[in-house]
Amino acid sequence: MLTIKGSGRMYDFGKSSSYSIPWWDEDVRSGITEIVIENGVKNIGEYAFTGLGPVKKVTVPDSVKSIGMRVFHGCELLEDINIPEGVT
Repeated sequence: MLTIKGSGRMYDFGKSSSYSIPWWDEDVRSGITEIVIENGVKNIGEYAFTGLGPVKKVTVPDSVKSIGMRVFHGCELLEDINIPEGVT
């Protein structure tokens, strides 16, 4: 399980970003089947979970107000996600 904690905005991880995805290592991402975003996180950054093929479930709290581009691209097994009303 990957847990995202904190408050405020999450980094964007797009091509023009200077931030690298901390869980991008193949040994790490191949074992992530669930993502829990804790209350307090305000947005999910661009490309944050791209390529996490094994992910089946994502928990998004009401504190999240926006989701960036291509966040779940390549998450082919994702089958359980609830996005709060009003998220853009």
